[in-house]
Amino acid sequence: MPDSDAGGDAGVTEAQVFQPVTLDGGRAAVIAADGRVIRIGWPELGGPMFHPTQAGQIVDHRLAVTHDMGDAGTAVDEVDLRFDWSLAAGITAVQPYIMYGQSLAMNMGHDTSLTDAAVAPGRALMYANAGAGAQMSVSERPGRETHDFGPCHFPASDLDRLEDLCEQRGESPVSGAVAGFLAALPPDTGVVASNHARGGMVIQKLMPKRLGEGRGSGIQYAGLLRTMVRTRQFCDARQRELRQPFVSFIHGEAGRPEDNAGYGARLVALHAALSADLGRITGRDDPVLMFTDQTRVIWDAVPRLDRVDLPIAVSQLRVALAYPGQIVCVGPKYFLPRRSTKKGKGDPVHLMAEASALWGDYHGRAIRQTLEGRPWQPLHVAGYARDGAVIRLQVKGGDGSPLAIDRATVTETQASVAGFRWLQDGGDLQTVRDVAVAGREIVVTLTGDPGQSIARAGLTIGLFADMPLIDEGPTTGGRTNIRDTSPDLGRFGLPMWNWLCHDLIWEPGAG
Repeated sequence: MPDSDAGGDAGVTEAQVFQPVTLDGGRAAVIAADGRVIRIGWPELGGPMFHPTQAGQIVDHRLAVTHDMGDAGTAVDEVDLRFDWSLAAGITAVQPYIMYGQSLAMNMGHDTSLTDAAVAPGRALMYANAGAGAQMSVSERPGRETHDFGPCHFPASDLDRLEDLCEQRGESPVSGAVAGFLAALPPDTGVVASNHARGGMVIQKLMPKRLGEGRGSGIQYAGLLRTMVRTRQFCDARQRELRQPFVSFIHGEAGRPEDNAGYGARLVALHAALSADLGRITGRDDPVLMFTDQTRVIWDAVPRLDRVDLPIAVSQLRVALAYPGQIVCVGPKYFLPRRSTKKGKGDPVHLMAEASALWGDYHGRAIRQTLEGRPWQPLHVAGYARDGAVIRLQVKGGDGSPLAIDRATVTETQASVAGFRWLQDGGDLQTVRDVAVAGREIVVTLTGDPGQSIARAGLTIGLFADMPLIDEGPTTGGRTNIRDTSPDLGRFGLPMWNWLCHDLIWEPGAG
């Protein structure tokens, strides 16, 4: 059952006994009758949303807050003090879940909503958001302004109330993810989910303003912090423990070639900023668990053998392997049907509703297993050895099940064999002749021995798309035909096999 004191007359009565106060440093707050302090202002989080604040009067359960914006003057905001939510009375702790990134993290509003009933009534919540589900993006919410409008940048009403989580105006991965990891949480722990993704934003524009390299205002990142501050207020007012958030970062589809260089370093910097800033809000010092995945790859030409920058997808994998326990790569997305597959034309990037829901299931499984003490790794090549014309690849990740070659779910590329392509400079030029699997090993056979005089050589895995490029999913995008045989099923009965990650492996000593 929801809280007996949530909303209605009880909530208003509690709001009426709050006393406004301004703490040192321009931190507006209210004090409850029992002495609890609920912070409203967080100027230490910085612009563009956070400024020194002054608490004003409480009128009809709403606190007036004045923001000191420096040279831009002042602005007045109102904060609802009823703290109305549908959280069950037996829930004593709140686990925030944040979705972030680009449009594949969003519902986009162009497809059906599959999760149209509450994921877990009284236990999994979202902010009541005018029918937009968990989506909080200022630019993507239907009917909202697309520019910055004042110190809070959102209508105050969008954070007034928390209601049961479900999908609206399309299907984002949020509900699937929450449903997937909920069972791994203690039964007295609930979830507050919010989605701050924004379509087409390069990673610099999704970082805090201090790290954005001049590429953006930092409004999306600040909006993420603003929602977390509000969740902290709910927990303080309702005397619930607030946990360190989990973050899913689904990003890269709108990346440009020049974004390849430095992407991995930016991903690490974003994770560090999230851990620091969200830690300030929660009061915890454990790192934020961030779950990323691999973006699509549409490499349509032989890469330079002397290049040092990696495709974004490869950087996403490498960073996760280098930062275990902090950043987790869920896997690649090339096997998921795109809307062009359904319609026969157009929109080759965005996912069908069923695929978006399924990808939420994948994120939820990765989070759940990590919480259960089985740190998730995607299916990836972890060992490489070549003897003449034969290359043996050892894989790790997934559920440990045997590998399979699947040319039905994902068609074979024109430019490679099962997604594998051999590159070399010098020596006797060879190509991939055959790809086979045995247990957890992949055997790639070349047309012949490249010899000893090669200057540089390597193997690409799922990097080449078919040309002309019409679709960028399982039929013409960068992909492999290698998956495991996991028996897991998604919420709607679809298989949850783990597909081999995009990768680029240079011969030892060559790259």
